[in-house]
Amino acid sequence: MKLKSIVIFLFITMNFSYSQTWGVQGAKWTVDYNGIGSFGTRKWDYVADSVIDGKNVQVIIDTVFQYTYNQQGEINGLAIPGNKYFTYSSGDSVFYYLNNQFFLMYDFGAKIGDQWAVSNVAYDGACFSTSSVQVMDTGSIVINGISLRTLTLQTVSGSQFGYDGVVIERIGMISANHFGFMPGGRDCPFQQMVIEWDNFNFRCYSDYSLGVYQPGTIDCDYRTDLIYSNSGIQEVFSNSISVWPVPASNEINFDKLETTNTLMIFDEMGRLVFTTEISKENNTVDVSKLHAGIYLIELNNSVQRIIKN
Repeated sequence: MKLKSIVIFLFITMNFSYSQTWGVQGAKWTVDYNGIGSFGTRKWDYVADSVIDGKNVQVIIDTVFQYTYNQQGEINGLAIPGNKYFTYSSGDSVFYYLNNQFFLMYDFGAKIGDQWAVSNVAYDGACFSTSSVQVMDTGSIVINGISLRTLTLQTVSGSQFGYDGVVIERIGMISANHFGFMPGGRDCPFQQMVIEWDNFNFRCYSDYSLGVYQPGTIDCDYRTDLIYSNSGIQEVFSNSISVWPVPASNEINFDKLETTNTLMIFDEMGRLVFTTEISKENNTVDVSKLHAGIYLIELNNSVQRIIKN
């Protein structure tokens, strides 16, 4: 009887640990995008935790891997550091930070017909100043043996931002024409100006306990579906910077530096706390005065994370 109780307890504990409404630390989202004059892949990485307005938030950064055609029809690539986003979950709900306030992003306890505001931004004055979405359907899906709830959302007419399609608990929006896991731009019926919104297609999601969710045939790696026949793309991605040690105590070192580079270090709130010039000859940076915590390094059009003891 005692052994049976232990087994039951472990089963419940394990399933509870997987029951995450939103992504766990280390989670990664990957989408492909097409825009005017460029196309590529966008990645979001949950890199750290922080506190905003008394909320324990997830710090998520994105990187844009952008490709363009030159006049000779060759593809050129560039890795562009993106923005920092802040989300948090409470019960069935997930929120994201916009314009110094939190908006409800998803509510997996919602019922069909429920609505909520997702943005207070409108680029066209003819559209509603507050954008909202409505729940059209609810359900569930089993991914890697884990049952997750789903929502089917639709942007309320007149809104300039929203979601249209299926949202999966922990993962977010997986349908096309969205902006990662956040509200994407839409044309409202009253719109007067022409706005060229990028089109997005979900590729995959991964974290350490759920594993990989990849509904399509393209691998999570943002490079595997491209043919690197052009040396420019190969140069961009093969010249990645190596940072060590991690975690760091007093100093950090950089490898593969060929030219003088501007190094910027940001704290978890996105504030610039340190900047300096580094080069192949001077590739060690003193970080002893930084407080212990997680920092983001911006160098050579890429963003990396370091941990300071």
